[in-house]
Amino acid sequence: MSFISLNNIYKTYNAGTGAEVKALKGLSMSAEEGELTAIVGTSGSGKSTLLHILACLDADFKGEYILGGTDVKAVSAKELARLRNRKLGIVLQNFGLIYDMNVMDNITLPVTVSGEGYDREKLLSRARELAAGLGIEDKLKTHAGRLSGGQKQRVAIARALVNDPPLLLADEPTGALDQNTSSDIMDVLGELNAAGKTILIVTHDMNVAAKCHKCLELSDGAFK
Repeated sequence: MSFISLNNIYKTYNAGTGAEVKALKGLSMSAEEGELTAIVGTSGSGKSTLLHILACLDADFKGEYILGGTDVKAVSAKELARLRNRKLGIVLQNFGLIYDMNVMDNITLPVTVSGEGYDREKLLSRARELAAGLGIEDKLKTHAGRLSGGQKQRVAIARALVNDPPLLLADEPTGALDQNTSSDIMDVLGELNAAGKTILIVTHDMNVAAKCHKCLELSDGAFK
């Protein structure tokens, strides 16, 4: 069974009104465990809508989404939040960091705000381990707003990995970076994939897509 399976997904905004927008039109895709997949498409092709569904942030769609053996539409909102917290990490183009918090607090945030119990010392040890692996161990006490773009993205990756999820979703992870830093971040994602992470990258950059195992092109709400 594929780790990710989308079957005949339809997503319509403003359904039943004169302003109806059909964002996804019978879309199907799959990704195997350990795959590195790129999803490319122009603005308005449906990439953001698809990402929200993949990230379990939007369950208001028609069709079937199976994530790691779980039918996303069959679980409660509480179970969906738990699934999102444990099964996937999200890396955003604009980093999504809290800039008046230090790097350590940003990395550990998904755990500290989850509402579930945790071992603080184990969490801090996990954060230090991730920071060391990403080359930002000397920045743990630095406010995120004082970091370079590449350092911010490394913090965002560490935060996405703090729960050790099997799936990593990256939304234009190099979009806000210069060419050299973009290459460094793709090297990091490649190393994570080689270590076993399943990674989906949403991008408009064909150089990024070329470094993935497979590339799916989205156009007008469906794959070509």
